[in-house]
Amino acid sequence: MDEGLDTFALDIPPNFQRDLLAGRSPVIQLNVDATRMTQAFTGSGYVQNIVSGEVTEFLQRYRAESDLPIDRERNEWPTAFVID
Repeated sequence: MDEGLDTFALDIPPNFQRDLLAGRSPVIQLNVDATRMTQAFTGSGYVQNIVSGEVTEFLQRYRAESDLPIDRERNEWPTAFVID
C-alpha cells in the first residue's frame, strides 16, 4: 500500500477458520488507502459487507441462492452469460 498500488488490503490471520468454528471472535483487519477518499469510504463499506456476509454464511453452513440477472442456460462458452 505504501507504493500506492492498492486501495485495500485484507489481513486474515492464521487459524481464522479454526478460531471461528471454536466460537472465538477472530479479527480481520481491513487496511484502506485513505488518500483515495471516495474509493476508501465507499469501498470499505462494500468490503465489510462482503466479508461479513461470507463469514455469516460459512458459520450457518448455508449459502443463499441468488437471483442473477443472467440466463446461464441459453449460451455456451465463450458467451456463457446473457444479460436479460
